[in-house]
Amino acid sequence: MGTIRRVVRNFLSVSFAEVILRGITFLVIVYLARILAPANFGKIGFAQAVVAYFMLPVNLGLTVLGVREVAR
Repeated sequence: MGTIRRVVRNFLSVSFAEVILRGITFLVIVYLARILAPANFGKIGFAQAVVAYFMLPVNLGLTVLGVREVAR
């Protein structure tokens, strides 16, 4: 029963952290949209898209590698 409790506790803490992170991200985007001109906000969106595009090959193997190394 201790293992199940630990798994549930870890799941809830990771889920809570993810919700907080997404909430902060949303608030930052709303803030930037209000203070920046539309053209500058578009530049930020374009930069995010370019970074996400180049992160695809990086994420292909690192997630699996990280999980495997943590499990050892």
